[in-house]
Amino acid sequence: MRNNIDRLKQLLKKTKAYKEKFFANRDFFNSKEAGEYREDLAKRYEELKTLIVKANGGQVPSVSMFGHNNIDVFENVYSEYNSTTAFHLLKLAPQYLIKAVAYHGGKKVNTPENDVANSKKRGYVKGEVVGLFLKKQDPFNYKKLLSLLNELNVSYRNNYPYTTSALIRAILDHIPPLLGQVNFNGVVNNHRWGTTDKSYLRKLLSFKDIADDGLHRQIGTSNDLIEMDCIPEPICLNRLLQECAEKGGSVKELRQYQAFKSEGQKTKTKQKIQFSLVNNEIFWDNYAAYNGSSFTSVLLVDNYENNRPDFITSIAIEAKDTDGIWKTSHFLFEGLKLDQELKVDANDRGNYQFYVSDTESEGIRYPRKMPDLDRDTLKLVIKTRSGVVESIDIKPGWIKG
Repeated sequence: MRNNIDRLKQLLKKTKAYKEKFFANRDFFNSKEAGEYREDLAKRYEELKTLIVKANGGQVPSVSMFGHNNIDVFENVYSEYNSTTAFHLLKLAPQYLIKAVAYHGGKKVNTPENDVANSKKRGYVKGEVVGLFLKKQDPFNYKKLLSLLNELNVSYRNNYPYTTSALIRAILDHIPPLLGQVNFNGVVNNHRWGTTDKSYLRKLLSFKDIADDGLHRQIGTSNDLIEMDCIPEPICLNRLLQECAEKGGSVKELRQYQAFKSEGQKTKTKQKIQFSLVNNEIFWDNYAAYNGSSFTSVLLVDNYENNRPDFITSIAIEAKDTDGIWKTSHFLFEGLKLDQELKVDANDRGNYQFYVSDTESEGIRYPRKMPDLDRDTLKLVIKTRSGVVESIDIKPGWIKG
């Protein structure tokens, strides 16, 4: 049994290492290193599955998510097929492993929740960082920022994940002018950062998706998945704030921000939202995220030169067939509900995985063959609330499956 406990701890340690790399950079999921991680983790899990199931009351760890019931946590965490499902379930997988270690007689394992508890007295933002803003004398008014920092520390000490994530998101949207930028993307990409600081900023940029999930996901039948271990390490925000306090906030940054904003008001409303396929690949398979057979790909949505938000109201694949025009009738953006519009913020640019199919979700147990289409006439058609209709021709070689 001692050997089994050690093996469970090793699985926990490597799962947390995989989670850290994935949460720091969503593109890590498609890397060779990530594939090697998943292969090793899946093998270890199969060897220990009986112990994990026993610790979970004899049930395979599963949850309801995205409107689907009984999604196997570890099968999807260690799977290469769906990055968003794996991303969300990685928040839960370590908890089941910690439970298994404790159940089978192991010593208490340090967890993100324990780390939070140990840091409650300190709060999220260091007192010396807050003090830097109290001492600043420049053209900017710091009253709102100081209130946000105070409220963030209170919510963090009290272990409130939704309030904490919302306040971090508010701070990220509030501080760009201090570094002469109009939005947080500009802070990350245009300000001069060292390698380590850049990694911190990328974690915060990735976290905006989680914060948006907490703010905008509507009530449903699925379990809520945002917990305190989803919150970025405090060093990330503290380093950003330290930079703002020590090197930002001068007249130079104010003028640079005003210039960017003025230029944006003159030109950005003239630019329409733009789309392209990230890797020029579209796959057909049976996907848990869609709960059935569908096409999937990753769409690059570029609204960076537009100072107004937009919504993608539909996305579909069309082609000719023997009966005329064939087209998909349903779509799903990862993290949203079937046929739910995707909001694209002003001045935003990002990748979004989507699924399109000619049927509603029919269950992953009943895979279908890919429709027999004229691959020379395939195209992806995207429509937005602002009236944009964009068609992307799909070359035959882009279809996989």
